[in-house]
Amino acid sequence: MPTQPNPSRAFATLTLLLVGGLSAYLLYPALFLDRSLAHGDNIHHGYAFLKFHHDVIYEGLSPLWTNLVYGGHALFAEGQAGLSNPVNYLAAWLFPPEFGHNLLHWLAMTAFGLGCYGLCRALAISPVGALFASLAATFSSLVIHSNTSMTAIEAMAWIPLTLWSFESWLTRPGKWQAVTFGLCTAMLVFSGYPHFLHGTVIYMLASMTTLFLGGPLTQQAPRIIGRYWKTGLLAVAVCAAISCIQWLPLLELASLSHRQEGVGIAINGTVEFLIRGLFYSTNNFIPSDPPNPDYFPNTGSLLVCFLASACFLVPTSPRLKGHIVASLLLVNLGFGNLSPIYRFVTDFGIIPGIESFRMMFPYFILSIIGFAALAANTLDRLGSGAGPRWALPRVPALLGWAALLACWGALLYRYHNSAAPALNYVIAGLSLAVLAILAVARRTHAFPLSMVVLLTAEILLLKLVPFGTVETRLLTREPAAVGYIKSTADAASFRHYQLGLASLTFSNPNSKELVGRARNELDNLVASTNLAWGIPSFSGALALKSWRKPMTNDAVLAEIEGGSDDRPGQRLMDYLSIKWVSKSIRNSPTSRLLVPVRDPDGNLVVWENPYAMPTIQTWLRAQPVANAEQALQGVHSGAANTLFIEASPGELSPAQLAPPEGIPALQTLEASATRYRLHSDSTTGFWLFLADTYYPGWKATVDGTPVKIYAAQVLGKAIFVPAGKHRLKIYFQSDSFRLGALVSALAIATLVLLGALGLRRRGSPPTV
Repeated sequence: MPTQPNPSRAFATLTLLLVGGLSAYLLYPALFLDRSLAHGDNIHHGYAFLKFHHDVIYEGLSPLWTNLVYGGHALFAEGQAGLSNPVNYLAAWLFPPEFGHNLLHWLAMTAFGLGCYGLCRALAISPVGALFASLAATFSSLVIHSNTSMTAIEAMAWIPLTLWSFESWLTRPGKWQAVTFGLCTAMLVFSGYPHFLHGTVIYMLASMTTLFLGGPLTQQAPRIIGRYWKTGLLAVAVCAAISCIQWLPLLELASLSHRQEGVGIAINGTVEFLIRGLFYSTNNFIPSDPPNPDYFPNTGSLLVCFLASACFLVPTSPRLKGHIVASLLLVNLGFGNLSPIYRFVTDFGIIPGIESFRMMFPYFILSIIGFAALAANTLDRLGSGAGPRWALPRVPALLGWAALLACWGALLYRYHNSAAPALNYVIAGLSLAVLAILAVARRTHAFPLSMVVLLTAEILLLKLVPFGTVETRLLTREPAAVGYIKSTADAASFRHYQLGLASLTFSNPNSKELVGRARNELDNLVASTNLAWGIPSFSGALALKSWRKPMTNDAVLAEIEGGSDDRPGQRLMDYLSIKWVSKSIRNSPTSRLLVPVRDPDGNLVVWENPYAMPTIQTWLRAQPVANAEQALQGVHSGAANTLFIEASPGELSPAQLAPPEGIPALQTLEASATRYRLHSDSTTGFWLFLADTYYPGWKATVDGTPVKIYAAQVLGKAIFVPAGKHRLKIYFQSDSFRLGALVSALAIATLVLLGALGLRRRGSPPTV
């Protein structure tokens, strides 16, 4: 007897082929033509950090601490670096980073689409409806736009997968469903974009409100809690334990970063600007620079938004009602201060942590997934309607649809923009025409598949333009500044400083200036591009730099522009080993103390500071100060040859503050980003200063005995070395990482053991 075809499996395969194929077309030059993504953060963040992953594997660099960004940074703890993401290490191990960072974009988009399909199937949406939702979410304007950042697109891929596992656990709250849910959530932590994790948790909690429908709360709550609490705690425990290696160092870093008390919203817009992004998609075939000047990329589809709004007129399950609540909440949070709901939430502190992010629009990603699922449910309900009911609809139904169409007419009249391609309206109008024709013909069962075809046409005609790229060799060629810096003596003992913002962040991927801007980024070591060449830098492109860094930046910038030219060798930039300055996109520095380095054609390569001191310095005179602000004031006061140590009153002895005159004798035996071994033989005590960011994970010993490390010169760190012969060691050993790694390793080992035991029981023959 022939087996019946499985429509769910067939549509799952079709989803994989469509989403994977369309994503491959979008990324075609980067995947198949030896070219690379270059717009947005793709060079100075995605490629640069995957290159660092590559160097961790093949060059033995430490992932825990680096001197290559921010003058020293706990890089592993920084979620956006993605250094705990196993997918990044796999890509860096298998592929050259020039190709690997492009491939990760395709894998992420494909996984995102499959996750949306699985989520919809878990919500009892039909296979064809799930296919529609997958296409609607994956090729929404904002998801396409998110390809500006490798970290963002990778993290985004785990959102629908986490929601899918969440719905599966709600349907069947077993222990293995809980473990899967916990593992997917842990991958959201590892993928390195806390914003998405935060939004996903909010979405899940908001969607659970409808679990309590159907009776008084006093009756529903005990029943619901009793069903889910055990396995729910298991899921939370699995997520927390597995990801402990990342979130424990992350919490430590966040508490010491410039965002420790929150941060203002840096990127926002008008209500009209954001709402138009929900409805309209720009014509990506006509490049504009900057992109989308008239509306911010969001769902970008009248068709999807209209079908999602119709969820109020068709039957919805309790779980889908939960997704209505969650989607509306997340879209409001995405509007930031423009939304009264956001203002209410922040004014009363209802959602912890929401003020720690400087951009609200990532919450739109969650709402897009919800809208896509709701639109798919509408397709299912309309597609299941029988002919007679559509020929003679009830009066309330007619009134409801009339009211909905009237609301949409008012919205489109209010938010119409002449820059929106007419095809947006044509596609939406065709959907209504197809629905009417099929209803009259009593063929509404064909409506869902018709909408899949119509949505695919919208994607192809408006959105699916392959990204502009640059030749891969542009990434691998050595810039003139890098060649010069490497040719100088003791280059590893000094740092580079980059002026200006990244020039590609807000540019169109198909801009005619893409290649020129990419070359400018690389030539001037913009943001974190220095990672590709191993050049130590005072700059970076991450979120959680030290709270000491902004005040240091302001002081150094003023010095670069000539504000302290009367104190050569006694400026903060001299003490912090800043020897090279790139012109980037700003005007040339004005300090007369900076020496221009030019190529044979007379083009400026880099500015050089001849007064910069190396990373390892010795000081005889010290002065205690209460905090970094006072240290900065001390440096600005012009006190020559004085190291400003942050110490409590009376903590430092007179011998430490002013040792007898002498010449410190110091020999460096080993110097790396995370470990310094030195030998001193001096007739006088002295201070050993490292121009490397102060952080609690750093430890020091003198002859094997632990000694205290002090914050010094605003950003660096110092220890006191007594007179005589001594063996000195200063090293980075993160206790938060060690504890997190231990917990994560034990959790993984436990899960593997329990899984093996479960398989063994399942494979055991039944007892008689």
